[in-house]
Amino acid sequence: MNTANDNLFKIIGNHLVGEKDSLKMFFFNFYKGFPTTYDYIANNKFISDSKRVILINIFFQIRKIYDRLNSFAKYLKIKYTKDSSVTTDLCLNSLDNYPQHLKINIIQKERNYTFRLSDMMQLWYKSLTKSVTFSPFPEMPRNPYTNIKFKKSVFVNTYLKLKKTNFTVPIILEYFWQSSMDIHKFELDAYTILKEYSINNYINDSCNEILFYDVINMLSSIGEYINYRMIHNDLYDNKTLVVKNMKEYLTYFLFSQESCNKFKKRMFKRMTIKGLQKFFHKNPTFGRRIVRPMRNNIINTVNNESGIDDSEFDDSEFDDSEINDTQIDNNNLDNNIDILNDINNENLSFSLEETSEEDDLNDP
Repeated sequence: MNTANDNLFKIIGNHLVGEKDSLKMFFFNFYKGFPTTYDYIANNKFISDSKRVILINIFFQIRKIYDRLNSFAKYLKIKYTKDSSVTTDLCLNSLDNYPQHLKINIIQKERNYTFRLSDMMQLWYKSLTKSVTFSPFPEMPRNPYTNIKFKKSVFVNTYLKLKKTNFTVPIILEYFWQSSMDIHKFELDAYTILKEYSINNYINDSCNEILFYDVINMLSSIGEYINYRMIHNDLYDNKTLVVKNMKEYLTYFLFSQESCNKFKKRMFKRMTIKGLQKFFHKNPTFGRRIVRPMRNNIINTVNNESGIDDSEFDDSEFDDSEINDTQIDNNNLDNNIDILNDINNENLSFSLEETSEEDDLNDP
């Protein structure tokens, strides 16, 4: 309870016993509630049996008056609150479509907000499982319409109403209930399971750029089990493809590294290794550099001799019919060769005749 409740208990007690009564010195502990106060009175060795009976009776009278005043204040609070303008759930479905037992009313700043019960459960679930990278960071949820934190009483009403429905209450809400809605005690008691929620949050919320380098780290860490398979630099421009194929095994790997349960760490490490071995067996070229050789043709040869890069030319731009039309006719080429041979033979015979005549003239 807060200071106002503490003062209210003292005011009621002083009114019942009088300001000069020596019993009022025990009232400072009355505001803590029934179990703590009753144990304090019943087990206090410095209180006589006669005073103990009187104090217990006074405590019940104070509590009775306090509860009546509290109920009256609650009645006035509900009476003078105004309904908010929100008429839909968080999925923009009309709240009139749901029965009353699946809805819950929350009063904040003199406004009455109606939530779908499942939406309220998700608000508490997401806030209690919130994390930063792999570190749990639970906190009290906020009203999505006012950004004001919910009080513990909101969780109590939500939890008790969920128990009356067919909803399966998430285990994280059960931990919070058993921790008496103390956020620090809850983090201490449920740290192991919160750690696993943080891993799932990291996988689901991180971008492909970050997850890609986690994949590189995973392959490097267990390289001895997968024949040192790596991702070639050519695939650094296609990170989405790599993450899409490796996300399942990356989840196993992160659990094997970050989980607080040593048995889960061993299990997920085996699942990571076997999964990757099976994947690379089915996809032997995944992550490797793919080389596509160019076709060697006349045009590329000419381009190479002239110092032009072959990759600038596309073979599909040329039509084979154009090349066939420009080819030399083989029959004409043979005829031309025969003609050239005849001409050469005639020239040769002519030169031989001239040479013989000259020899005759020069012969004495």
